Amino acid sequence: MIPPMNTMRPVGSMGADTPLAVFSEKNQSLFSYFKQLFAQVTNPAIDPVREELVMSLMTFIGNPGNILSETPQNSSLIKLSHPILSNDDLNRLRYLDREGFRAATLPMGLRQELTKSQPAGLAIENYIKALCKGLLKIMSKMGISTLRSYRSAQVFEAIGLKSSLVEKYFPRTGSRIEGIGLDEIAAEANARHEQAFNKAPDVSAILPGGGHYRLRKDGERHLLNPESITLLQRAVRENDRRMYERYTKLINDQSEKLATCGECSGSKRPGLFLWMKWNPPRKS
Repeated sequence: MIPPMNTMRPVGSMGADTPLAVFSEKNQSLFSYFKQLFAQVTNPAIDPVREELVMSLMTFIGNPGNILSETPQNSSLIKLSHPILSNDDLNRLRYLDREGFRAATLPMGLRQELTKSQPAGLAIENYIKALCKGLLKIMSKMGISTLRSYRSAQVFEAIGLKSSLVEKYFPRTGSRIEGIGLDEIAAEANARHEQAFNKAPDVSAILPGGGHYRLRKDGERHLLNPESITLLQRAVRENDRRMYERYTKLINDQSEKLATCGECSGSKRPGLFLWMKWNPPRKS
């Protein structure tokens, strides 16, 4: 994903055939437990390329206060052309000498070697440009043209987090499926950090690819894998119904590997939801 960002944001196909974060065997980041909701404002969606003039990533830092009352504090804001900040930008904010603003550095557990290896100049500029294009693409799908409209809109839901955790730290966020809590989140974060900074001689210095966008041997599981694709191709080319039945069984019976939307016949475990028969009441 990173090398193509040297010029522009990489292009990928729509859809995801990997398991939800809460059902994955791989350690996930907290962001993976949140999914964007569909909330299309315009029909059709905005074209972020041809309608670039009506889109903006400009945003402000600061507390605007009550927008219904005109006070000098409402104008005490820092204007940013986009929300992606480089290390130089962060340093400028850190040492900003302005009344009403206070900067604090939070320890993230990262080592200094990371900043030394960061590219400079044009590479950072191209990387930020690619991220900004990605933000515009996400906003355009919902018809949101400005980042200020996207902020605080909470156009997302939590999937796989405890409701008590969501209520305390992400108030007013939708959460229809229970899941992990703070202990599990901390364990996954620590495991990811340990994997990145493990200095053991038998551990590769190259981090695993993850396999989210492309199938990898040691990466994330995919619903469309060599076995399922081979069965589908043989079923179509050979007009073999038995091959097709094997393919549909492999795709539908995913309760042992991926979260499913219903109970799978013949499986040892039910799916994510269990459908129950409902008999409508008789009219008197």
